[in-house]
Amino acid sequence: WLYKLNGQQQALVREAVQAYKALRGRLPHLVPFWPLELPGWGDSWVSVGMLDAGPPETAYVTIWRRLDAAPAATLSLPVLPDGRRWTRVDPVFPALLSPWSIELDGAGCRLLVGSESGAAAARVVKLTAESS
Repeated sequence: WLYKLNGQQQALVREAVQAYKALRGRLPHLVPFWPLELPGWGDSWVSVGMLDAGPPETAYVTIWRRLDAAPAATLSLPVLPDGRRWTRVDPVFPALLSPWSIELDGAGCRLLVGSESGAAAARVVKLTAESS
């Protein structure tokens, strides 16, 4: 079915495969967490994270916005040792689609996510913790 995709769709598939290849070596070392609790069947936003104890400590968070969901969600992040906090958020996938508003709160313990589109979509981001 890949041959039926248009050029933009093919580029998105290539980007997804590249993102996976960049992460696959770390997969055995990642521990899952659920920033919005375990998902319910009718939840508007769904998220799963994978914590990498590093160093440096990083987390990968996948966020799904379901059709006609509220325009924003607040995700709770894992507490870091020694009072450290999450300080950086970078997009992993997709980079080619219109961006969402994704930022850390001032305390570095929550991820604030927004999308004005009513469409269902998903994003993957990488969080990095401040160094100890």
